[in-house]
Amino acid sequence: QVEIDAVGSLETLSLNINAGELSPDGNFAIVVGADGFVALLDGDSPLEKRILNTASSDELNDISWHPLSQSALLVGDNGTVLKYTREGDNITRPIENANLFGADINAVDWRVSGQWAYVGGESGALYRYRSADGYIKIENDMNSDITSISCHQVYDYCMFTTLEDGFGLIDRDHQVHSFGNSQYTWLDSSCSIKALDRCVFFGSNLAVAVLDFSRSDASLSKVNGAVTFLSTTTASEFTSVSSLSNGKIMLHLVPYGLVEYDVEEMSAYPWVNNDDVRESSVVLSATNPILSWDTGSFEGWVISNDGTIASYSSKYVEALSGWDEGPTILVMLVVVIVVPGSIIGLIFMFSDRAQNWWKDKARAKRLRKIKSESTKRKSSQSHKKKRK
Repeated sequence: QVEIDAVGSLETLSLNINAGELSPDGNFAIVVGADGFVALLDGDSPLEKRILNTASSDELNDISWHPLSQSALLVGDNGTVLKYTREGDNITRPIENANLFGADINAVDWRVSGQWAYVGGESGALYRYRSADGYIKIENDMNSDITSISCHQVYDYCMFTTLEDGFGLIDRDHQVHSFGNSQYTWLDSSCSIKALDRCVFFGSNLAVAVLDFSRSDASLSKVNGAVTFLSTTTASEFTSVSSLSNGKIMLHLVPYGLVEYDVEEMSAYPWVNNDDVRESSVVLSATNPILSWDTGSFEGWVISNDGTIASYSSKYVEALSGWDEGPTILVMLVVVIVVPGSIIGLIFMFSDRAQNWWKDKARAKRLRKIKSESTKRKSSQSHKKKRK
């Protein structure tokens, strides 16, 4: 569907980027990662970037721009919450920061009205935040980690996903509504079409669930059909999702792959698979896509977890204009396989691929955390000896 190639990197050394987001006005993107890393990228040309000083060594896990695009919240381990302000172009720790009792924070997103932001993390920790009130805990029955929060672009509804407690939504009154499916591990969600009362959830083993929500009464919202599973030519997993300007969703896969998802049609279309990437860039094929955005029809940028910057563009300009031109394989639909939930639940429980992927990810994060704490202890001991 598209040609893609690595065109540069954020740093000369390999990074550990966890998340990123394009500002609502499309002018800038922010990516965050291990050791307090934050970079501000130009929306038109991310090769024009600036590394921001956070004065923090905690791992940063997510970022959300305020709807007005003038500030952003960054969250991470040990209850870290930072604020980027475009005026002054700096990062500070909000004075009302309660450190959230040291809980690792994995997700953050602003409601479209900009009145409240939600932050969520380990063991079901969930808070609503605004500068006037600080952090207010939202009571819920969840015990597993919250993995993502995604707010609708018109209504003050926000979706969330968890490791073991399924998925749900937070209504305009900050009430939590769960919709089951706890037999799956859910990683991310998206509400990309403004005019549609629908959001999509993505999980391990390429699981996809669609929620049609009720604006009048959130408790009447319903999951649309059964959980489905995308089929790919290689054993793949979701890493994250990004919204495209046309209301579609870009799914990022590991090993490196890009799939467009149409929320309205509930259909998926492959753009780039790992074989394509290996042919165009060996360097890129060894990375995982984390953030992407488009700058035109079938043109845009992708940022990888190690900081690699890639650009993509139309591979067959004429063929993309209609079904009657060029090879029809360009618009081949990813096969969606529907399997009864109980059977899939058993498959997931005994899926070595899914379990090993999560274990490797968690192990790498723990090692980085242990290394950081060890460095801090050595520095503290050295300082004490000098004082003596």
